[in-house]
Amino acid sequence: MSKEISDLDLVLVWSRTKEHLKVYVNNGGLLKIGILLFNSVTGFVSPLLSDRQVQWILEDYERKRMIYV
Repeated sequence: MSKEISDLDLVLVWSRTKEHLKVYVNNGGLLKIGILLFNSVTGFVSPLLSDRQVQWILEDYERKRMIYV
Protein backbone atom coordinates (compact mmCIF):
# COMPACT_ATOMS: atom_id res chain seq x y z
CA MET A 1 0.00 0.00 0.00
CA SER A 2 1.42 3.37 -1.00
CA LYS A 3 1.78 6.24 1.42
CA GLU A 4 -0.89 8.94 1.08
CA ILE A 5 0.33 12.35 0.00
CA SER A 6 -0.56 15.14 2.42
CA ASP A 7 -2.57 18.08 1.09
CA LEU A 8 0.11 20.37 2.54
CA ASP A 9 2.72 18.79 0.25
CA LEU A 10 0.81 19.64 -2.93
CA VAL A 11 2.18 22.55 -4.96
CA LEU A 12 -0.26 24.13 -7.45
CA VAL A 13 1.45 25.88 -10.36
CA TRP A 14 -0.73 27.92 -12.72
CA SER A 15 0.39 28.86 -16.22
CA ARG A 16 1.18 32.51 -16.83
CA THR A 17 -2.24 33.09 -18.43
CA LYS A 18 -4.09 31.14 -15.68
CA GLU A 19 -5.51 28.74 -18.28
CA HIS A 20 -3.74 25.58 -17.16
CA LEU A 21 -2.75 24.01 -13.87
CA LYS A 22 -0.03 21.56 -12.87
CA VAL A 23 0.17 19.99 -9.42
CA TYR A 24 3.42 18.65 -8.01
CA VAL A 25 4.42 17.13 -4.70
CA ASN A 26 6.85 19.21 -2.64
CA ASN A 27 10.21 17.48 -2.19
CA GLY A 28 10.66 18.97 1.26
CA GLY A 29 12.76 21.96 0.35
CA LEU A 30 11.93 25.55 -0.43
CA LEU A 31 10.33 25.55 -3.91
CA LYS A 32 11.83 22.15 -4.76
CA ILE A 33 9.13 20.68 -6.93
CA GLY A 34 9.08 16.92 -7.30
CA ILE A 35 6.80 14.46 -9.09
CA LEU A 36 4.07 15.73 -11.40
CA LEU A 37 0.69 14.60 -10.08
CA PHE A 38 -1.79 16.50 -12.27
CA ASN A 39 -1.59 18.29 -15.62
CA SER A 40 -4.65 20.06 -17.05
CA VAL A 41 -3.03 20.38 -20.50
CA THR A 42 -2.71 16.63 -21.06
CA GLY A 43 -5.41 15.48 -18.63
CA PHE A 44 -2.88 13.47 -16.62
CA VAL A 45 -3.94 12.48 -13.09
CA SER A 46 -1.51 10.45 -10.99
CA PRO A 47 -2.81 7.38 -9.16
CA LEU A 48 -0.86 8.65 -6.13
CA LEU A 49 -3.61 11.21 -5.51
CA SER A 50 -6.63 10.17 -3.48
CA ASP A 51 -10.11 10.50 -4.98
CA ARG A 52 -10.79 13.37 -2.58
CA GLN A 53 -7.65 15.23 -3.70
CA VAL A 54 -8.51 14.76 -7.37
CA GLN A 55 -12.01 16.10 -6.79
CA TRP A 56 -10.64 19.10 -4.87
CA ILE A 57 -8.04 19.88 -7.58
CA LEU A 58 -10.60 19.62 -10.40
CA GLU A 59 -13.09 21.84 -8.55
CA ASP A 60 -10.38 24.42 -7.83
CA TYR A 61 -9.21 24.29 -11.46
CA GLU A 62 -12.72 24.79 -12.85
CA ARG A 63 -13.43 27.64 -10.43
CA LYS A 64 -10.19 29.60 -10.90
CA ARG A 65 -9.09 29.00 -14.48
CA MET A 66 -9.37 31.79 -17.01
CA ILE A 67 -11.26 30.94 -20.17
CA TYR A 68 -10.27 32.99 -23.21
CA VAL A 69 -12.66 33.13 -26.14
